[in-house]
Amino acid sequence: MGYNTSFTGTFRFNRFLRPEHKAYLHRFAEIRHEALHEEKLNDYPDPLREAVGLPIGKYGMYFTGFIDPKGVGDDILLGYCNSSEIYNIPDLLIRSPEAFWIPSTFCQWEPTVDGRGIEANGDKFYRYVDWLHFLLNHFLIPWGYELSGTVSYEGEQGEHGRIIVSKNEVQVIVDGASLVPRSKEGPEFDEVPKTHWMTLGSVSDAARQALLEAGATVVDLYEEPPVVLVGIPYDWNYYERFGRVDLSIWTTEGIWLDSKQLRLEWSHNNFPGRLWGGFPRQRLILPDEPYESLE
Repeated sequence: MGYNTSFTGTFRFNRFLRPEHKAYLHRFAEIRHEALHEEKLNDYPDPLREAVGLPIGKYGMYFTGFIDPKGVGDDILLGYCNSSEIYNIPDLLIRSPEAFWIPSTFCQWEPTVDGRGIEANGDKFYRYVDWLHFLLNHFLIPWGYELSGTVSYEGEQGEHGRIIVSKNEVQVIVDGASLVPRSKEGPEFDEVPKTHWMTLGSVSDAARQALLEAGATVVDLYEEPPVVLVGIPYDWNYYERFGRVDLSIWTTEGIWLDSKQLRLEWSHNNFPGRLWGGFPRQRLILPDEPYESLE
């Protein structure tokens, strides 16, 4: 689950990217971004960042290095890796909400093949204008590049527009609002409550309490092995009202309910017994919960 946005067009530089800049921006686009303890990151190699002369940065915001805690060739910052691995590294992740510096987990603006521009790569790209400003202010302008061009966007509900950059100045023009018919439950931009139902392997006590406080329904369908039915309320019109989706569910990261500022993460549910075929084994927990063995 998530919100799809398609992009057409490319922003172009006034000159080709230097090889080290292109390599760094490619790596920055492919990894997940979290608030990390910068002093802990000194233990991990980061040759691309060093090649462009950047510090690790506050909360590790410029870090693009290789983190392989088990020494088996994993690269846990890559998008395709199991994101829960990063939460098992002691003292690396900063869980404080004040340290949440990133616009979203992934920056999907990446260099073009010829190195003369940047373009969006991926459909579930969140806060893409904020990320564009970040790249300009932290990398491109300090490196002496000038960016111009127009990229069109269209969300899955039909809203569409253009992001226009002229010599590093960014302007967003909304050409049309959502084309999806609105529910008869309320006016166009009023709250329209919906419920997303899903089946889980188990839910920690703390996550269960947080879900209930957010107005969710949590029903234990079976005890051994555990099967839990969860109904999460969300606002269908939230994107039109605030510019971002209310409920986001990622297969590797967890669940984010923006209207309630509720963030939940996946953990392995190692229930010591027989399993129901087809039921998920994932356990839902709060971000600051330690790993809990059920054996």
